[in-house]
Amino acid sequence: MSTRATSAPLRETCGGGAKPDYTALVEEAPAGYISIDAAGDIEHINQTGAAILGWEPSHMIGESFSRWIVQADRPSLSSLQKRLQDSAAPETQSLRAKNRQGRIVNLRLECRRISPDLDRESGWRAILIDVSGEQLSARELRHLHTQLEQLGRLNTAGEMATNLAHELNQPLGAILLHCEATLRMLHSGQNSVTELCEAVSQTREAALFASDIIRRLRSFLRNVDEPRIPCELSTLIQDVAKLIEVDVRDNDIDLYLDVEPDLPPVSVDKVQIEQVLLNLLRNGIESISERGSDAQRSIDVHAMLESPERLKVTIEDAGVGLNPNHVQRIFKPFYTTKREGMGMGLSISRSIIEAHGGRIWAEVVRLQGAVFHFTLPVNSNAPHE
Repeated sequence: MSTRATSAPLRETCGGGAKPDYTALVEEAPAGYISIDAAGDIEHINQTGAAILGWEPSHMIGESFSRWIVQADRPSLSSLQKRLQDSAAPETQSLRAKNRQGRIVNLRLECRRISPDLDRESGWRAILIDVSGEQLSARELRHLHTQLEQLGRLNTAGEMATNLAHELNQPLGAILLHCEATLRMLHSGQNSVTELCEAVSQTREAALFASDIIRRLRSFLRNVDEPRIPCELSTLIQDVAKLIEVDVRDNDIDLYLDVEPDLPPVSVDKVQIEQVLLNLLRNGIESISERGSDAQRSIDVHAMLESPERLKVTIEDAGVGLNPNHVQRIFKPFYTTKREGMGMGLSISRSIIEAHGGRIWAEVVRLQGAVFHFTLPVNSNAPHE
């Protein structure tokens, strides 16, 4: 148990040898000020700093500052104190503390050691800033963005629903036919085990095909924050190609995939990157459909290593193209050229790509069609041969 000290006036030397007392200024400041000795105990804390944690200064002075820091952040505090002993440079540190009511307070500390002499131990001073409100706003913003992403996925799924129902009808009809054939074989008692096994095997294949369609749709619609894991970009592109296969076929469009072999993995939220790919591909399908039956009907997807640190995906369509005067606006929220569009697909895509450390852009390179590019950083921690 440390011995409590009384708050000593803080003084600062100025020219002419005068030593004005700044205690009142510090005590009434709107920011928290704290002085910590070399052992980590609080030498002084102003009224604002103590109020952030719900205490009076007299209760805190003489106590270890770590007493108010949550257990998980105490190693960060120890590391901060070591850095301040080894360097006279200012330091910034975020820490979580518990206030008198037991609630978590998010603090940002702007710190500097008191003595510039690195040959002896020194205490340090810090400005305490309560950033709990900022972090709450950031969490609310992230939550809103997640909801917008989910809304975009649901909107896309609604547009695909008719085609997916048609696609499921085929394997489900096959399952019914194979089951009826198997029952007839069993009732007749005249078929070999080999014929029965073949009928059951075909039933199983049709069921797996239907299951795969549902699995891909469920995976796309999941409203959860997936961890970012190393993924093969070629696998993500293939999965999205399968998900959109019905739309491509029903609109008589040729989808060409050109993925460079042996691309290094990327660390991504798989569902979010699939959403970006799906948004861009569906835009291409709708754009080609607007041109009519005489249009070239193809979409090309290229994936390549742009640099040792970055992969690039390019999606080219042969649709109606982009207005050169509007290229800079297409990624803004609620901007759309579609009659029933939400104007959120490209905006959400940009947010997802930028959150992954990449970039997305569009260009007009010919009279017909549009080209979209996006990049993703390579996952340098994943093994790659």
